[in-house]
Amino acid sequence: MNTENKPLTVNNTSVFRNWISFIGMVVGVGALFSFLLLFTLDALAKFSNPYVSLLTYMGVPAFLITAEMLAAKRHTGAHSPVSGAKTIIANSNQFAYAA
Repeated sequence: MNTENKPLTVNNTSVFRNWISFIGMVVGVGALFSFLLLFTLDALAKFSNPYVSLLTYMGVPAFLITAEMLAAKRHTGAHSPVSGAKTIIANSNQFAYAA
């Protein structure tokens, strides 16, 4: 058994070190705040407004998805695509798995 005391190393990759990820986090926090505000406004309004509902349930999620893609740039690298989708190539009776 090894009894040496090895110091613990902490991976210090913060979202604040990458500007694209930081912008994604700011957009995401703003979109969440907007969703909560618009959802409350839509729930407490005396009269239904279709434009508030459209913005709440379609516009804000679009910003959330954009923010997620920006924040994911930190993990995938600058030159690789955000979604690492795999492709299955069918050739008659044989299947090939392409990365």
